Amino acid sequence: MDIDLRRGNIVPFVSEIQKSFVSLSLRKGVALKFHADEESINMDFDPDKIELIFFNLLSNAFKFTDNGEVNLRIGLAQKDGKDCCKLVVQDTGIGIIEEQIDKVFDRFYQSENSRWRKNKGTGIGLALVKDLVDLHQGHIDLKSISGVGTEITILLPLEQEISDTQSEM
Repeated sequence: MDIDLRRGNIVPFVSEIQKSFVSLSLRKGVALKFHADEESINMDFDPDKIELIFFNLLSNAFKFTDNGEVNLRIGLAQKDGKDCCKLVVQDTGIGIIEEQIDKVFDRFYQSENSRWRKNKGTGIGLALVKDLVDLHQGHIDLKSISGVGTEITILLPLEQEISDTQSEM
């Protein structure tokens, strides 16, 4: 996969993505909350890939949450001495059983848990998300408690090498 990095403010970009889930939020009775620690976080990112990441993560959060909450937070953090953008998607859904957490990023893996199977998918969503985060030289972490919810944290470096053919957003 190629990456088409652009320099821009990721905060309004991610905010617009979450706004496309407002009608689903209302329909499912699931509160959707967005919080940005900063008004502006300028960084290098591929808009199409970031959109895919958050459509997948938010779709999953809503798929496995009924009458609860889905939260999206964005802020700054450090990882290995680098300034990063920290993006967190957290839900109060059914969660993932502990034995399966290590496998959720494997392509085509689908849980055998009957509570998950009713919301069956293709098994490529989280694997794709991980690939796209890796493409951004980022890091993804998943924490989940069955019956309580899931939290996915993504750290993306603010600066990456941009070739002369790539431009500002």
